[in-house]
Amino acid sequence: WAPAWLLVAMVAGLALPVIAAWLAIPLVAVVAAYLQYRYAPVMEQALTRVFVVSLTGVTAAVLNRLLLTNRVLRRTREQLAVAAVAQERERVARDLHDLLGHTLSVIVVKAAAVRRLVPTDPGAAAGHAADIETIGRTALTRVREVVHDAAPPTLRAELSAAVDALRSAGIAVTAPEPGGYDVELGEPLAWALREAVTNVLRHSGAARCRIEVARDGGVLRLVVADDGVGSDGASDEGGLAGLRRRLQAAGGGLDVGPGKAGFTLTAWVPDA
Repeated sequence: WAPAWLLVAMVAGLALPVIAAWLAIPLVAVVAAYLQYRYAPVMEQALTRVFVVSLTGVTAAVLNRLLLTNRVLRRTREQLAVAAVAQERERVARDLHDLLGHTLSVIVVKAAAVRRLVPTDPGAAAGHAADIETIGRTALTRVREVVHDAAPPTLRAELSAAVDALRSAGIAVTAPEPGGYDVELGEPLAWALREAVTNVLRHSGAARCRIEVARDGGVLRLVVADDGVGSDGASDEGGLAGLRRRLQAAGGGLDVGPGKAGFTLTAWVPDA
């Protein structure tokens, strides 16, 4: 009957849950040894039966756990792959929204300036038209960079672009000189500045805009304040909501709302 007991131990190791298997295998081994001893009362044979049956059951149980673990790992790997794809899609969508929303707003402002200046100052109008061409070419390059997750925006570059875009729209700007802010720290605030300027151009109807960048108590803070009315809140479903997630991922945050004389956006990240 030895093969039968080996089969029972193997089935217990393969079919039963882990705890039940570890309880059943010793029981099967003891019963097999007891019956062996009753048939042939030789202690060495009974102990051998315990060892062989236990080894068979334990081997089957370990194999079962390996198979289960392999299935779990494979399923987890598939889930991680799906999550990575979804995360990458969200990143591309968010970056394209921020990039194209800002770029198209600037192009609209420049085009309006061209139309306004053509009758009175063709040279200035031609300059704005050349800017539109440059902005369009730059946007094409940046779209490729977004798709390939390369060359993130810098706060220094965005400060210069923001001042130019706001002044082209006839908005008086107060802004700091572009500084050598750390690229990794400045990237989330660069996106924040881009979104803020886009909203000023699109929604505010502002005549003045103030941009501040300061280090304060371990925080790098950006403030964009204008004297307009701000957005109607619909953009928070897209641009501002995505910006808030981006800043939170960097350990920072975002506040938007009415200020003392208009609308204010405040964004911050840890200055570490």
